[in-house]
Amino acid sequence: LLFLDEVDRAIPEVRQGPLRRNSPWFIDEVRRAQGSSSVLPPTAGSKLQLQTTLIPGLQRAAEQAIDHQMEQLSLEHPELLSPGTGVQWALIAMDPQTGAIRALVGGRDYNEDSTNHAFASARPPGTAFRPLVLASIATDQRPGLTGNKGLTGRTSAPRLRATAQSMGITTPITASRSLVLGQQEVTAVELAVAMSTLANGGLRPHPHVLVGTRSSEGTWLDRQLPSADAALDPRIASRVT
Repeated sequence: LLFLDEVDRAIPEVRQGPLRRNSPWFIDEVRRAQGSSSVLPPTAGSKLQLQTTLIPGLQRAAEQAIDHQMEQLSLEHPELLSPGTGVQWALIAMDPQTGAIRALVGGRDYNEDSTNHAFASARPPGTAFRPLVLASIATDQRPGLTGNKGLTGRTSAPRLRATAQSMGITTPITASRSLVLGQQEVTAVELAVAMSTLANGGLRPHPHVLVGTRSSEGTWLDRQLPSADAALDPRIASRVT
């Protein structure tokens, strides 16, 4: 829970060492969500309360996971952490049923680069795209799917493109062999939505960081209720997972 006037103070201007603590990228997303809200700014003497989706314990775990990976990378490939390499990373934890973002690390160091790479930077997903390929294969084979047999076979690039877009990939992708190989760029949040669609029985959730806004008396002024769109046949989602 944040008061609206606390959001701008949530990220300190000067810190020693890489800044990932205090959820700076998450706070930025809260700012954007509040900016698109229809709720009026608070009047003098009143405060608006922002209820977010963040779970502090999961956020700390996300930051610790990033720290651990940084340590491993510095030992195995120190050249990748040299200034100017442009190496970044991101972590996003999302409730697959509601789309609520519970933890978010958007980059290597907020002081050096405040871009939220989980949302704004597209990268080739490689083998992480495989579940979407399996969902496309299952869609092609749907009439004969029964039991727990493994999914094997082929799918067309146009079918895969349509399946991926239905599951939450919004970055422009082309129907080509490179898509099947996971070589076309998508964002981390798009992949999180696609995987959540599988975990949610074929329903695609809407990612969000803000539950809603309350008055200083606790009355809801604006509230985002969980919603999801039908993207896959639930039998297909079950087969892939």
